[in-house]
Amino acid sequence: IEHIKTYTCIITLHVVKRKNPKDVTKSAFYPSIALQTPVKRNSFYDDIANESTMTKHDLKAGVSALEAQLIKYLKEGYSVRLGDLGSFHLTCKSKGAATADLVTAKNILRIHVKFTPSAQMETAMKVDSNPDVKFLMPSNK
Repeated sequence: IEHIKTYTCIITLHVVKRKNPKDVTKSAFYPSIALQTPVKRNSFYDDIANESTMTKHDLKAGVSALEAQLIKYLKEGYSVRLGDLGSFHLTCKSKGAATADLVTAKNILRIHVKFTPSAQMETAMKVDSNPDVKFLMPSNK
């Protein structure tokens, strides 16, 4: 993302054993991202306030309004694009019917909110061409 500072991204990995879906008698070891403790809202607001002219309270109000409007637009069936961040849209899990005329809203089992990162976000996290993305392997590696 061009207008944003570049930070080195250090992603901690751990190793997991997974079965081969094509041959369950075989398995292999794969790197997997080890999730860190989530960043708390106040820390997030503090960091943004330190990098901008907005106050922590302005950010709280802005994010609160963003959340409310995002939910409103998604409930109205819109996708929501947030520039260099990406977009949100709805998908659903549903059960099938024998014929098209038997399909009703009752066939919908669950609604999912999906996030699709922008091209800029994807580029920022690319591992093959981005020297700012680094991985930390477990201590025994």
